[in-house]
Amino acid sequence: MFKLIRVFLIISLISFLSSSCKHYRVEGTVIESKKAEFIIPYFNTPQKEYLYNAKLNVFGNDLSGILVVKQLESGQKRLALLSEFGNTLLDFEFVKDKVNVIYIMEDLNKKIIVKKLKKYFQLLVHSEYEIRKSYAVENGEILISKLQGKRIFLNLNDKAQLTYFKQASVFRNKVEIHFYGDVAYLDSIKFKSNELPITIGLKKRK
Repeated sequence: MFKLIRVFLIISLISFLSSSCKHYRVEGTVIESKKAEFIIPYFNTPQKEYLYNAKLNVFGNDLSGILVVKQLESGQKRLALLSEFGNTLLDFEFVKDKVNVIYIMEDLNKKIIVKKLKKYFQLLVHSEYEIRKSYAVENGEILISKLQGKRIFLNLNDKAQLTYFKQASVFRNKVEIHFYGDVAYLDSIKFKSNELPITIGLKKRK
């Protein structure tokens, strides 16, 4: 796995340098935002457990299990990936902007993977975003915010529901998250990293 990680990082660096001449921007009309903050409703009901069948692909290695997300207190959440037999594969705690690793299985306990998974799962469950700029686009609106030192693009449909989430640097799209289904309890979520070969697919447990 280490050799694969090194090869991919070299390829990513070359790709970044070759694309760095193009500035990443939103195609839309700047408008005045109606509010200063946007609250993502997903994973945001206190003491409610959200259960999803999860499939992860990390550097070509497939993992499956049950993803559990729960908001414990204001600003604090817990996320765990369990096997079908109930064994813990990973367990993260989110307290405001800090991510604590409670446990992670040995096969994933590599510095770069842990660092990225902390970042990616924080993007998945973080709820409060300060609105810095708003754009009117076809069939909706895009709100610009910031997290982890990078710009966040919150894509809302014509019903003001978040359907697509993107994190980008100045020059490239880094992370994409697509949301499908009901606001209170999403049917499915698709996560893709454009930095590393990591994808996450979630489907609500019946």
